[in-house]
Amino acid sequence: MLKIALFILLFFNFNLVFANKLYIYGWFNSIPDHVIEKFTKETGINIIFSSYENNEIMYAKLKLLGKQPSYDIVFPSTYFIQKMIKKDLLEELDKTKIPNIKNINKDALNLSFDPNNKFSIPYTMYFTGIMYNSKFVKNKIDSWANLFDPEYKGKILLLDDVREVFHIALSLLGYDINTVNEEEVKNAYIKLKSILPNVNLFSAESTKKYFLSGDVLIGMNWNSDSYEAILEDKSLKFIYPKEGAIFSMDNFVILKNAKNKQNAYKFINFIYRADISKKIIEHNGLSIPNLAAKELLKPELQNNKVIFPDSKIINNSTLHDDLEGNIDIYTKYWNMLKVED
Repeated sequence: MLKIALFILLFFNFNLVFANKLYIYGWFNSIPDHVIEKFTKETGINIIFSSYENNEIMYAKLKLLGKQPSYDIVFPSTYFIQKMIKKDLLEELDKTKIPNIKNINKDALNLSFDPNNKFSIPYTMYFTGIMYNSKFVKNKIDSWANLFDPEYKGKILLLDDVREVFHIALSLLGYDINTVNEEEVKNAYIKLKSILPNVNLFSAESTKKYFLSGDVLIGMNWNSDSYEAILEDKSLKFIYPKEGAIFSMDNFVILKNAKNKQNAYKFINFIYRADISKKIIEHNGLSIPNLAAKELLKPELQNNKVIFPDSKIINNSTLHDDLEGNIDIYTKYWNMLKVED
């Protein structure tokens, strides 16, 4: 009887500990520490947060782990959501467990990569444009073509992201940025080779520090990172190129093999509370499509075009599609480009 009682005690203690966990695999610095701490304080659920630098790394790791339970929530970008749906990696969402979905801007719902949002809920919208230091960059900056100017030799940052970098060249060449025509991708690679003398580094994590330190004077950057950098140095400026910004959206998904699904629903619903989304916008400058949260912001934030670009900018921006097996075409030329750098 003592052994049985001990087993029952251990069993329930194990499940109690397990039930108080939530494993998140997300972008670096995407959820402020104080928000995670508040969630734990309110719910008793401890978050174990791991970060990745790009979608490719995230997807490769999940494929490597296979059916082995590992993470509960992931934040893939739009075209990777399509890929993960096709590979049957995602849980179909029970939206009755996310009542705060009512706060989400309907313009951010039912997009092509996940009609009816069966598998994903938008967390934040990203727009990639150009950041530059106005102390040193005196020329007019309004185009991706400005990054190719020899004047900026060794002073440019490019994002460490194959689709975003090739987007620049494809756009300037007048091609579809979702092309799977190898000749067009090759021409984009040739175009990008001419920018390499200007490139100081490729980076996808904490990009603002390179602009703040002066290591780079101009380059690609996400609008949220740019917002944070501008708060520290007013000489830094951010613009959306006339060819169109790169539009992406990171969405919450719950993995099909997740062990803590109920905790995952609690976390997603918590993030979409108006007061919580407001805190994240104020801290990170993320463009969260939460209308209730936006109403709580000070006017200078509500009207900040870096965080919330106007409809003209949004309509001129482009989403990346899942290229399925054709991504290998890009990877081939991306690896060639990085070797030459």
